[in-house]
Amino acid sequence: MSPGTSIAADLLTPEHRYQLWLNLTKKNKCEPPQFTMQWAEEVPVIEHNDGGRTVVTLIAGEYGGKKALPPPVASYASDPESDLAIWLLEMEAGAKVTLPATKKDATKRMLYVHGDGARVRVGADTVDSEHGFEPTQNAELPVVAETPSKILLLQAVEIDEPVVIKGPFVMNAPEEIDQAYRDYKATHFGWDEVWKTQSPVYPRDQGRFANFGDGKKVYPPKQ
Repeated sequence: MSPGTSIAADLLTPEHRYQLWLNLTKKNKCEPPQFTMQWAEEVPVIEHNDGGRTVVTLIAGEYGGKKALPPPVASYASDPESDLAIWLLEMEAGAKVTLPATKKDATKRMLYVHGDGARVRVGADTVDSEHGFEPTQNAELPVVAETPSKILLLQAVEIDEPVVIKGPFVMNAPEEIDQAYRDYKATHFGWDEVWKTQSPVYPRDQGRFANFGDGKKVYPPKQ
């Protein structure tokens, strides 16, 4: 197989990606921006083997006695009252796992199932690929994979504040949206001062790194 054919094959490989946005409480919406990098090599992973292998990637919250990497200070994920969790479960066919109960009665939880032919049993219910499941109770939740499956679990206590959205901005009132646009037009939120361009390009051989915009760069851990 020629290199060109190999590249083409890679480009045609289907991918399934998530882009998750966490809202901020009103008191934190105008906090100075903060960026944290979560290298895959450092993200906690918990494994179970009951009827098959289950791998739980801990993106936010706590699971199995482990905590996720620290989120930004002003993030809703940093608020212990949020009961916020983001877990990715990868299960072999026949694998079983019991998800812990939520810490608060007000917590809302959603499980999103995906994978080619994926099917899981959540308690007495069956959930197929590309479908979500919202438990009616916050008790322990037994999950059984009938086929190889991936499950994205999202949970949190609702912020319960007004939401107004326009473009990339999410605020609590229309006048706050207007102010956000004025601030961006006036300052670009400091982008011009840090990068001098809105489309920075780095050498191909640069490797993976995170640029915090203040001169600080961090690199993934050495393997």
